[in-house]
Amino acid sequence: MNLPEFLQIIGLFGAVVGLYFNYRQLQANNRQKAAEFIISLNNSIVQNAEMNKIYYEIEYGKFEYNSSFHDSEKEIPLDHLLSHFESIAKLYLLSNFTLKDLVLSDN
Repeated sequence: MNLPEFLQIIGLFGAVVGLYFNYRQLQANNRQKAAEFIISLNNSIVQNAEMNKIYYEIEYGKFEYNSSFHDSEKEIPLDHLLSHFESIAKLYLLSNFTLKDLVLSDN
């Protein structure tokens, strides 16, 4: 092997290492953007009193779906809440994060 071939191999190795680190950085950026999006969705639920109220009704088993639900004051906040969760589900299906990423604490 002569010097130009050796330098070419070294250059190729450097390019492969650079591509690997670039790939890892892109993955980290994607996870960061997904986390920011989830946080913004969560904040929009918390900051919207109607969505927050319907969320807690569901959480504490007080929500009832019956024939009077349609055209009620609860229908639109529930639709907004479901669209937020749908957005999170789409990000999950696109493999932007794992279910472990959604856990807020270690408890």
